[in-house]
Amino acid sequence: NLKDARFTYEGHSLPVSRIQLDANMPDGEIRVAINNIALQHETLEYLSIKQLDASLASLPREGKPVNISLLNLEEPRVTLVRDAKTNGFVGWDDLVGAVGNGDSGKSSMAGGVVLKELEVKKGEVHYQSAPKVDPFDIEGIDATVKAIPDQPDRMPVDGLFRIGTVPGRLSGNLDLSK
Repeated sequence: NLKDARFTYEGHSLPVSRIQLDANMPDGEIRVAINNIALQHETLEYLSIKQLDASLASLPREGKPVNISLLNLEEPRVTLVRDAKTNGFVGWDDLVGAVGNGDSGKSSMAGGVVLKELEVKKGEVHYQSAPKVDPFDIEGIDATVKAIPDQPDRMPVDGLFRIGTVPGRLSGNLDLSK
């Protein structure tokens, strides 16, 4: 149980208020809890998560997929602001490039990630097409995404959200093959 810690992966680190690890080594389930993740680009906080809980089937190994049986995100807040220079999103281009490339030019996540279940509680997405344009906000996202056995590219999605005061329902299939 670490307080005021840094979580480091692929040569990049981020400050967190608490990391808790519970593991049955070397091949048992690993549970990781991380509190108060916040990623910033200059003054823009583009990702924050109040609590991240992950259950991994075993210790990740180089070249092998990271098997996550459950990823639970409490109060995740994603901010997408279009970057006019790159046509990407402020902060996200750097993060995706860092995780994908690593220091050696090869990612130790080359085996990929296998996610069996994702739970989002009280999530928010804020989208701005330009820095000075009012954002489009989706709040109160409560959703579950589960893998279908023998169909790793298809995941049913079920959840609720709201835009302003108008509630909505999210239901369907996420197709990861495209």
